[in-house]
Amino acid sequence: MPTNLPVPHVLQIRASAGAGKTYQLTRQYLRLLKGLGSPTPEALRSLVAITFTNVAAAEMKERIISSLKEMILSTPEGKDLSRATGLSPREAESWLETILRYYGDLQIRTIDSLVFTILKAVAFELGLRPDLEAELREDQLLARAFDRLLLEAGEGEKELERLFRQVLTTFLELENLGGFNPEGKIRFRLLTLFRQEIRKGPADSPWGPSSLKALEEELCRLGQELTEKVREHGGTFKYPAYGWEKMFQDPLRNLKATPFKKDSLAEVIKAPREVIDRLSPLYEAFRQAFDAYLLARAVERLAPYMKLYARLKEELETIRQEEGLIHGGGWLELIKEALSKGWTPHIYCKLGARLRHFLIDEFQDTSRAQWEALEALIVNCLAEGGSLVYVGDTKQAIYVWRGGDSELFQEVPQSLPADAYRLDLPYNWRSCREIVEFNNRIFSLLAEEEMALWVAKGLLYGTKPPRGVDPYASHLAARIKQTFDGAVQQLPPEAPEGGKIRLYQVKEEEAIRGLLEEMLPSSFEKYGQVALLVRSNKQAERLSTWTFEMGLPTVTENALRLAGSPLIQSLTALLRFLEYPLDNVALAGVLLGGLLPETPAEEVLRDFLVSWQRGRGALEEYEGAGTNVSLYGYLKNDRFKKDFSGVADRLEAFLGRVGRVSTYDLIRGIFDELDLWRRFPAETAFARRFLELVLRYEEEEGGDVSGFLDFWRQGGGRERLGFPEGLSAVRIMTIHAAKGLEFPAVFLPFPHWKIRFDPLVRLDDGRLGYATSPYSQKIRASLMAAKISQALEALNLLYVALTRAKRELVVFFLSSPKRQGFDIGKVLWRLIKEAGYFIEET
Repeated sequence: MPTNLPVPHVLQIRASAGAGKTYQLTRQYLRLLKGLGSPTPEALRSLVAITFTNVAAAEMKERIISSLKEMILSTPEGKDLSRATGLSPREAESWLETILRYYGDLQIRTIDSLVFTILKAVAFELGLRPDLEAELREDQLLARAFDRLLLEAGEGEKELERLFRQVLTTFLELENLGGFNPEGKIRFRLLTLFRQEIRKGPADSPWGPSSLKALEEELCRLGQELTEKVREHGGTFKYPAYGWEKMFQDPLRNLKATPFKKDSLAEVIKAPREVIDRLSPLYEAFRQAFDAYLLARAVERLAPYMKLYARLKEELETIRQEEGLIHGGGWLELIKEALSKGWTPHIYCKLGARLRHFLIDEFQDTSRAQWEALEALIVNCLAEGGSLVYVGDTKQAIYVWRGGDSELFQEVPQSLPADAYRLDLPYNWRSCREIVEFNNRIFSLLAEEEMALWVAKGLLYGTKPPRGVDPYASHLAARIKQTFDGAVQQLPPEAPEGGKIRLYQVKEEEAIRGLLEEMLPSSFEKYGQVALLVRSNKQAERLSTWTFEMGLPTVTENALRLAGSPLIQSLTALLRFLEYPLDNVALAGVLLGGLLPETPAEEVLRDFLVSWQRGRGALEEYEGAGTNVSLYGYLKNDRFKKDFSGVADRLEAFLGRVGRVSTYDLIRGIFDELDLWRRFPAETAFARRFLELVLRYEEEEGGDVSGFLDFWRQGGGRERLGFPEGLSAVRIMTIHAAKGLEFPAVFLPFPHWKIRFDPLVRLDDGRLGYATSPYSQKIRASLMAAKISQALEALNLLYVALTRAKRELVVFFLSSPKRQGFDIGKVLWRLIKEAGYFIEET
């Protein structure tokens, strides 16, 4: 790691798989701490480290604190850190005390968290409500707005009803999909439009039916004129048996006609050269009119969607005004606007500190909108003698679908007012020799021109690529070469020898299951942890069925969700009860979940229901609650209290704290008083992660129990537990989820994925079009740009999958006659063969 770089500076760290980037980033953070001078809360707030996920932020905080402890204790690792960072044990102790005392000032967070904190600081100046709340789940916000529009249409708003009918007709025509419930697919299409706007700004659709009609008439007129002129000059159309002349006479019925694709009139008609030269301008005018019509048609076909989306945005703005909600893309635009007005000093004043240093992890997955929101702050930071350190690997850029733009990785140093430095981390500290050498030989081939071009043509065009030079394939090939140039990693002197690569070809998927039954138990017994990596959740479900039938302990991504924990389910039920004590279902969940010790839950509920059946009047009389018959009222009535001693008293004590203590302190008190740590030892990891989530919500939002429950319902419940270290299990997960992880043994059972792209494309001028063949030139250019991005992501997914293994890597290839076309499996097959490895046929 470069030391004592002059300030200001920009440091780019290129870190391939297993290169120890988090270790290096931690050292850089500690080195910057040293340069901040005396440990103070203001100094701590001036150093910002940005991570891709909340889990990564928590892990980095742990590393920072752990490293400071090592230096304080002068362990061998601590002494090494002191030499590398310049922090003495006494200085490390001072910084640790400051961090622990002012933990909320430790600026290690996601980019969304940072930007929203800044936005809340200037909410008043931007005309926003002071109680502004973040909505990170765009689908949740869109769903609410869509539901409100449906309700309005159902209540008789004719214009909106007509618009929904138009959208349904357009959906059935464009998507070629039916089914009993197209609503979900229409919602998804609107969500796609929303995300397009977040990433690339508002879209426009300037053409209407009248413009399209005019273009149709012009195209037909030119086709008719061309056929008349050809006959008038004694020429004839080629291939009369195929009716080329009739195609020009009625172009709207023959949009995919072969002659329309010809570059010159000489390829279309038979006539003397002077006739062809004379009529060529007319043919070119026809081709231009044809292209203009195709473009207008592609844009106009989305018109009903765009009209409904415009209404949807109006509804979103209403929700924002009513409830103070704002989505991620919305706040990025607002922060960009605020910084463009020169508000940086004002923002620093509100934050209580000047930002001096930025560290950004996983930079290859940063979107252009995110970078533009931060750029002004970073420029200001550099202008005042600060620094930017960013870490990443373009070979692991796998979030194109979220707007990640890996080209920023190389562009950023050129756009900032500071000297740029680069550090390559050359070693692979993760894998055994055989694994590293396998990946070196495989992925270095993609940096060769011939191989890169073959891969590019195959991914873009399948098994029938165009002949000759194709600009799109050439561009993708250049991107592939640039991405995988330098993919070869070195082995450190202490790298473990050995490692095992096993490659198999099978004819049917059932044979994969047979091989897994044969190999998985021995690998699991040997290593304790085995990962099966897949491209889709559907594949993960299929594999989990197999492994459960094999009797192997299996953990899937969904099994690690906090909302799946019985303890967390009971806790959130208790919070729902504390929010609204008349919620019988919530209190029943608390009782049945065993949260309250020594409570005969089934007996309580049975007696309550029996009393209910005997008559509401009796219950109302017992609880004195008027017409609100509640389980809680039943429990606290003196007539029944003696039978369920302590239950109502305990609940009443918890209710008395709501609003008087913070949500975090309330839940911590519940843990202590109900002795949950001791009573639910198997749920400890879920409990700790849940408390971390509550604390994070409180720090960022400052809300009450109701606010936290809203946060939980809108996405907090999807938070996952990190995989417990040392747990012996077969892990089944998507390649995306495996990013940043490592396993002793990795199986890749289904490597045959194809590139995915959406027919909804965005043009350079901001318009949106629906790409259906034949394409106009502009639609084709936008479509191919999207395909290029998706092709790179597909190759990067392969790199991520093959570099997770530490000691054993197993890949299966399916050679079924049904498997046709070009996919990543075909790319990997050729790379393996070119590298000289043997694939066993079974």
